[in-house]
Amino acid sequence: MKIARNLLLLALLLAGRAEAFRVDIDVNLEGLEVEIIRVDIDEAVVLRVRNFEAGQIRCDFEFRNGPEIARERRVSVEPGEDRVVRWTPSRQVVRVRVGGRCWRSDEAHAAA
Repeated sequence: MKIARNLLLLALLLAGRAEAFRVDIDVNLEGLEVEIIRVDIDEAVVLRVRNFEAGQIRCDFEFRNGPEIARERRVSVEPGEDRVVRWTPSRQVVRVRVGGRCWRSDEAHAAA
């Protein structure tokens, strides 16, 4: 099952090499062992978040593309697991900026 999932992910990475628009990612990982990878799928912004920490992490992402209202996505990731975060703009865009923050879920999170 895990091999099939990895092969599917590899196929998705290879199939979507042509970038439709630029994506700038600026996520504060606060020293955590977290990997964030962009996967190109159609006109969507898809991020794969992998947790290498010993405990659960939480991440907040904000997707901005200029004229549209910024959209937020929140995700919790268990140790050794990965989750997908996806956002599709409603207009044709040239650039998307993704900002955010990840932290251990056992820490208090103060809203910025």
